Amino acid sequence: MIRVRQSSYIISQTKISYDKTTNLQTPPGYSVIIDLSTTKSFPPEKILLAGIVLLYDLATQGYLAIIKAGSPRFTFEVEGISLSFRTLALKPPHPQCEIRYLIFGLLSLVDKMTKTQNFCAGIASVFAFREPVGFVRMDAPKRPGSSNDKALRHNETSNIIHDIVRSTTGGLGERVKVVDPYDPNFAISYELFRDPMSCVDMLSGVLYAIATAAQGDNKPCQDLAGFNEQRTAVYMIYGRRKTESGNMLNYENVRRGLVLLAARMYGDPEGFVCGEVEFSFEFKEEVLGGGRIVLNDFPGAVAR
Repeated sequence: MIRVRQSSYIISQTKISYDKTTNLQTPPGYSVIIDLSTTKSFPPEKILLAGIVLLYDLATQGYLAIIKAGSPRFTFEVEGISLSFRTLALKPPHPQCEIRYLIFGLLSLVDKMTKTQNFCAGIASVFAFREPVGFVRMDAPKRPGSSNDKALRHNETSNIIHDIVRSTTGGLGERVKVVDPYDPNFAISYELFRDPMSCVDMLSGVLYAIATAAQGDNKPCQDLAGFNEQRTAVYMIYGRRKTESGNMLNYENVRRGLVLLAARMYGDPEGFVCGEVEFSFEFKEEVLGGGRIVLNDFPGAVAR
C-alpha cells in the first residue's frame, strides 16, 4: 500500500494508468556491460546527484536524438565526480547512438552500484542489437588540461547544485519553495513527511522519475508513475491540468523541478535532508501539477 497524504497543493488523487506513455520503456535491442573500479569510491548521495545532473543534460537533447558517429567524448564534473559519455557507433546502416540508450546505460550503471553497494568509478558499455553504440562513465576527475574532451553545455545545471545551497532551510512539516536560479518564474515547493526515507532511496526515485519524464521531451505531461530499480521508492507525478492563465505542466518542467528538489535537499546546511516528500510545480505563482516520492510498502510489487 502506498501512503497518501491529502494536500491543497496537489491535484486531486486520480488513478494512474501504467501505459506506454507513462512508464519507463527499455529501448529496443538494449544491452549493457558494466565494469566497476572499487578502488575509487564516492559517497552514494554524490553518485546519485551526479547521475541526476547527467541524466537531465542528456534528456534536454531529446530522447530520440542521435549523437553522430565520430563525435568526440563529452565530459564534465559534478561534485568531485567526472562524468563522460561518447558514441561508439559506426556509420549507418549500423545502429546509432540515440540518447535513450545512454540514459539506460546511466541507469544500469547506478543500479549496479546500488545492488552491490559499491558506489565507485565505473563504465557502462551500451549496445543496440548486439552492436556497440556508446558508453557512460563515472570516474575521479582528471588533472586540468589533461584531456581534449569536448565540454558539454552543462554549466547551468551543475551550478544549480551550488546556487541552491543558499536557499532557505525548511524542516519536517514546513513548506519549502525552491526558485529556479535561472528562471525566477519557475519553482518547486515541497514538504517532507515524517516517515523516514533514506537519501539513496529518495534520490534514486528522483533519478527514475526524470528518466521516465525524458521520454516525453517537452510535451504536455500526463500522469506518470513507477519505481526505482530496487522497488524501494515509488514516484507519482500528476499532470494534465490547465491553470487560469492556460499554462500546462510539461515534461521539461517535471525534469527541471526534480533537479531543483534534489539539489535543494543536497545543499541543506544541515547536510542531506531526505524523507518521503510531496511537491508541486509552479510557474508565475500558479500550480501546474505535483506529485510525491514515497517508500514502497510492498517492494515486490509490479506496476500494472
